[in-house]
Amino acid sequence: MLANKIELTRVHENFEGDAFFPKIDTTAWKETANTFHTKDDKHDYEFSFLTYVRK
Repeated sequence: MLANKIELTRVHENFEGDAFFPKIDTTAWKETANTFHTKDDKHDYEFSFLTYVRK
């Protein structure tokens, strides 16, 4: 086992790119926190801070 916890920032926008975070397997990970932030004068995009722990 390499990790017991994932701290993830998800930006709610589509971008061009060639590298992506893998899909989180919800049979192995449980979302324990999800804090949404709207765009404002300091942030150009909406985003969420998510926490997952291994089941």
